[in-house]
Amino acid sequence: RYDDGYLYTGYWTGRKGGNMVCIPVTDEDPAQPLEEKKAAWTMFDSGGFYWAGSWTNEKYVMVGSDLGLLYCLDKRSGEVVQKIDTNELTGNTTAEIRSDISYYKNRIYFTSKGGWLFSYNLKEDGTIDTEHVIQPLKLGNMSTSTPLVYNGRAYVGVTYGGTYGIQVVDVDEATGALAKAYQLETDGYPQTSGVMSTGYVDQDGYIYVYFLTNSPRGTLYVVKDKKGLTQA
Repeated sequence: RYDDGYLYTGYWTGRKGGNMVCIPVTDEDPAQPLEEKKAAWTMFDSGGFYWAGSWTNEKYVMVGSDLGLLYCLDKRSGEVVQKIDTNELTGNTTAEIRSDISYYKNRIYFTSKGGWLFSYNLKEDGTIDTEHVIQPLKLGNMSTSTPLVYNGRAYVGVTYGGTYGIQVVDVDEATGALAKAYQLETDGYPQTSGVMSTGYVDQDGYIYVYFLTNSPRGTLYVVKDKKGLTQA
């Protein structure tokens, strides 16, 4: 993720764990196209950061680790401000977080390899609200898909154990409560995030969400949806 002159990314080295790093984009030597860059800070996690993308606000960067830990870090120093073990909510000790952190209307969303969809409220100071906890939703066997959230709905790629699909989830905008609306079966695993068009909302109320699958044909699926639908 890029934010205000810095890049934020994570590394994974298997059982050796990996670092979350912050790298300034300043070109210290314009005459040298191949100079080595130094990280402004690094933060080590024994699980590492595998496919895990971060999200930033004014003060903090938030990212999930392969141990199922959700971190809130100081953007400029890398200091751990909060460390939340999502396994405590699910009882799943292998709930690797392998999605990006997405944001919509003062809440963050992400999935885990254990098949869960998580959401947390943010406090006024930009940190994670750990007092008013939103119960995570079990989607299926596994998900590495970054949730796309819009207008009381979340769209997530998931596996169900031998089958695959795009899960449409109702999000209570007042409480954050999560509930399954319906699923669209696919020919492969939609591991990535969806891309949304709102270009036709004013015509018929529908949005269109596009997902590619990790399959031999790389099929592109389009979900035509609006709030209240209970089937694809």
